[in-house]
Amino acid sequence: MRTERNEFQQLVDHQLANVQWDRRLSNAVFRKLNEEKQPCIPRSTLRYGLAFAVVLLTVGLVSLSLLHRPALPDTVVAAQPGTIATAIDLPSDSRAEAVHLARQAVMEKYGLTLQTLGVFRDDCRLTDSGWVVRFYTNGQISPRLAGEYTVEKEHGFITASWTHDDVDLALLADGSLEHEAWGQPQLLYARTTGSREAWSITEKTNAEDDVKVDYYYIEGTELWGDPLTDVEPAPGDLPAESLTDAAHSALARQFGLTHEQLITIMGGELNPQYAALRQSDAGIRVRVFSATLTMDGANYYVAVCINTQTGKLERLEYTTLGNG
Repeated sequence: MRTERNEFQQLVDHQLANVQWDRRLSNAVFRKLNEEKQPCIPRSTLRYGLAFAVVLLTVGLVSLSLLHRPALPDTVVAAQPGTIATAIDLPSDSRAEAVHLARQAVMEKYGLTLQTLGVFRDDCRLTDSGWVVRFYTNGQISPRLAGEYTVEKEHGFITASWTHDDVDLALLADGSLEHEAWGQPQLLYARTTGSREAWSITEKTNAEDDVKVDYYYIEGTELWGDPLTDVEPAPGDLPAESLTDAAHSALARQFGLTHEQLITIMGGELNPQYAALRQSDAGIRVRVFSATLTMDGANYYVAVCINTQTGKLERLEYTTLGNG
């Protein structure tokens, strides 16, 4: 009797290897078997039949649990070596969102901050499988030494690369501007106490590379290369107050602030009366909100373009190099 009971338990345990087996329920099954008298049925048949029934019951329960499991977002992608996975599915025309994610990718992989990213300009190109965002300097920081950062989304994966990917980031930790590449430590030093030294080196490399400085100001006069011209209000334009709220949300998200923190830093809410109403050659109408944020000893000069008919963010650009 004991041998047969052990054999039966081993059989059931094998069938239910991935299911938690409750010892109390197991003993109850054995007691039930001992109480019932069925001499006409061989024990071996009973054992295997019961085991089969338990397996069917288990399969049914597992299937039921799968049916009731919350659906996972189909935009979540598995991370691959050298990639940064994102669960955000971008609209095909959302360049503003692409730039936001690209900034996050560069900060995550290379250790840059919002302050040091502010020395770069950005550009976004849409592709059939996603987008490509490029961060480059305008000559006020040496293009040769700072290099360019390229972030690409392709088939759900985001990858970030740098012109100086062959340089060991650990070697740049001392912040010296004598290195052949300027990473986060060098850019931070160049933006603070080492600004004169950085400009001296930048002038030298610009002359050697025939780079002309482009003193670009954040004024909201163009939208992804498309000039913006002032226009009058038109039917379909959303109320200025709702566009202001959208601008506040975009700023708070970009700089990792609460609404209250943002308002405190700006010294008050954005005034829609000072937000220019403009339209691109492509017919996109935007309210352009300008703001200056002072954080961590740096000034962030920002322009936010909100679509007047959808309330969506069309563009958020900023610089920490000064704005005129």
